[in-house]
Amino acid sequence: MLRSVKYGLYGAVLAGLVGGTVAWGSVDKTVTLVVDGQSTQVHTTASRVSDVLDDAGYRVGGHDRVAPAPNVAVHEGSKVIHKRGRQLR
Repeated sequence: MLRSVKYGLYGAVLAGLVGGTVAWGSVDKTVTLVVDGQSTQVHTTASRVSDVLDDAGYRVGGHDRVAPAPNVAVHEGSKVIHKRGRQLR
């Protein structure tokens, strides 16, 4: 009986490790972030465009353009374009 409990615990730990790895793989994604023409690959767990920009350290101003819209969901391989507004003289 003790042996079956031991194998049951091993199975539970193994299932937890495999399940955690699969869950993390579905959350972590690579997104292409293009800011003022400069392209970079960003690894993120963010779910929306605005969260990706926040995580990368960019603040969207009133004259900036963001595509897709800040509230759109991002997925593996998504591309986010941020063109910052500049004051003209």
